[in-house]
Amino acid sequence: MAVANNPTGPLWAQKHITDAAAARKAAHQKLEEEAVENRKAYERFYNSLALFSSGTIALSVTYLGYLKSLSNKAVMYPKTLIASWLVLLLCLIASLFYSFFNTHYMYFARSQRILGKSD
Repeated sequence: MAVANNPTGPLWAQKHITDAAAARKAAHQKLEEEAVENRKAYERFYNSLALFSSGTIALSVTYLGYLKSLSNKAVMYPKTLIASWLVLLLCLIASLFYSFFNTHYMYFARSQRILGKSD
């Protein structure tokens, strides 16, 4: 076999290299598009979670005010109510800052990747 004398050998190899590079670029672009969609979905979820948590806290505070206005009714489990408020408040804070921290992380991760620095 005279591969060195075959003029189509280098052309064939170059075509495969070009095809592989195009396939890698298409796969990378698809992954980037999916990553953008995922980040948007996460942002919508956490924004909805923050809205739901703050609405739940406001509703429960309003209802507690109504219960305190009644003369003969008392809140049966005030410590449980306060604990649930604290958990909802923690959820609210975490969901509000998630988008902020994720955005900053993605910025610095992309910058590091673009500049070609890797640890």
